[in-house]
Amino acid sequence: MGFLEYRRLDEEQGYPVLYTYDGIGLLEIAARFACDRFIKDGIVYEKTSSAIEPVTSVIYVQEAGKADPGDKTPPALHGVRVELRQDWEGEPPGLLLQAFDFSDGAEVVLHLLCDYWFWLGEEWLRTLTVLDEDRRVYVYYAKRAV
Repeated sequence: MGFLEYRRLDEEQGYPVLYTYDGIGLLEIAARFACDRFIKDGIVYEKTSSAIEPVTSVIYVQEAGKADPGDKTPPALHGVRVELRQDWEGEPPGLLLQAFDFSDGAEVVLHLLCDYWFWLGEEWLRTLTVLDEDRRVYVYYAKRAV
C-alpha cells in the first residue's frame, strides 16, 4: 500500500496539496500515473508530471476547467470500469463506444497505457486518458486508426 498526493503545480505557493490518498494500492497509483487528466469535485485537472518521493507518490496538476458530465455509465459493481470513448474530434464527440469492467488492476493499467485498442475488428488510437473520480470510472479516448 502506498500514499498518493495530487499537488497543484505552483512553485511560488510551495506546490499545495489538493488531495491525499493513504493506503492506496500500487496498481491504482500506476493507473492514476497513466492518466492525462483527473476529474474531482467537478473540476478537470491536467497532469503536468508525476514523481516518487521516499514515502509519497505525487501527481502534479493544473486546473483545466469545469467537467462536462456527458453521457454516463454506472460504476463497476466489482472491479474497475474503463470506458472506451470516441475522441472529441469525432462525430458525435465523446461518444461512448463500450464500457469494460476489469477485476485485475494490472489489466486496467495495461489498457490505459496501450497506444492501440482493438474493438469490434477496428483499431483505435489513444488520444487521451482520464480518471473521472466523480463518476468512479477511467476513460480511454481514442480515434479510429487509419
